[in-house]
Amino acid sequence: MRMGKIRMAMIGCGRRAPSWFRTISAVPELEIVALCDKMPARVEDRARLLGEKRVALYSDHRKMLEEVDCEAVAVVTEPEYQASLSVEAMEAEKDVISEVPAGYSMTDCWDLVLTVERTGRVYYLAEQQRHSPMTLSWQKMVREGKLGKILFVEGHYLHAMGEDRFWVDTQTGKQIAWAEKAGNANVVKSRLWRMQHPILYGPHELSPLLKILDDRVVKVACFSTRTESYRFEEVPFPGMTEPFTSPDLEVAMMHTEKDTIMRFAAGFNAPSSGAHWYHLMGTKGDVETGRGKNESGKTYFCEAPVIRGNEFSVERMDATWEFERDRVPDRASATGHGGMDYFPLSDFVQCILNGTEPDIDVYSAVETAAPVIVAAASAEDGGMVKTVPDFRPGPERKVGQNPGG
Repeated sequence: MRMGKIRMAMIGCGRRAPSWFRTISAVPELEIVALCDKMPARVEDRARLLGEKRVALYSDHRKMLEEVDCEAVAVVTEPEYQASLSVEAMEAEKDVISEVPAGYSMTDCWDLVLTVERTGRVYYLAEQQRHSPMTLSWQKMVREGKLGKILFVEGHYLHAMGEDRFWVDTQTGKQIAWAEKAGNANVVKSRLWRMQHPILYGPHELSPLLKILDDRVVKVACFSTRTESYRFEEVPFPGMTEPFTSPDLEVAMMHTEKDTIMRFAAGFNAPSSGAHWYHLMGTKGDVETGRGKNESGKTYFCEAPVIRGNEFSVERMDATWEFERDRVPDRASATGHGGMDYFPLSDFVQCILNGTEPDIDVYSAVETAAPVIVAAASAEDGGMVKTVPDFRPGPERKVGQNPGG
């Protein structure tokens, strides 16, 4: 490693790129040196956001990996490409931080694990919620036994999309609304059309929840509403001329290695007051985040059984979870997701500089992706219970050994 800043290249200049620029600028040890996107116009447009900073621009990521002198790569593309691009970058001797999810297939998961084991490179999943004050506070509660044995966990990711998320102009790379696509010969469908299973976005919830529990999912069953959206059939966007072929909701039931039951719901069509929601229920109480915008969380604690008839005599109390002021640098506040985007990238840098273990290493990363990959398969099989593989090395698989022999 050279002295000075870590030189970072970024693959993907879509919707999340401007936020990544702000986060990179908030981490003083980082310097962005190259941008790559398969749409040249989009690369040039994003490069202008960097002002006087001059970076190398590419539309071929392999050429960029070969030519650019850098130590790290940020993969900020559509989810279906993130695993393969991360693998290529690590094989090119770069450390990698990737957007969520880690992958969309079991092959993706195993490729990531085996590449990290073979190359020894740092792989980091840039999931923000695991760094939130809620996650850190609940993790402390669980470790201290304040909630007792965790019996039941719930979460959802319900993120209704605006009308500009469905179509992309291939010449400019810009997202356009339904009404604007008429007569545009360059328009193509966005990745939302290819995502037949919204449950695949489960890592945004599984990442913090599995960190809190220090656990992994071993069995999954999942159900889905029909492929065509009810929501957009009933309330279409202006200019909508065809059905949107993605389920409004998918719900998975999961069983963990430590005998906790989890329920997770995901959807991108139906409106919701708040995208993220979490709930833990233990033998000594429960905690829950607010279900909607500006709602407070709730807590209930009781050391001894207090059932009188059918009523609990201890009331649930309002609660909030906030960062300790000295834990959050001022520069973090300029980054996305309420300042939480800063923490994955900052931790990634420390892993490179100091050899520390990632807060979410490759095993933890694929343990957030594999359960929902299995859930999607379960939904296609009518809700059949399916097993999630164990990616960690052990008696059955040595480090670097392909599970298929």
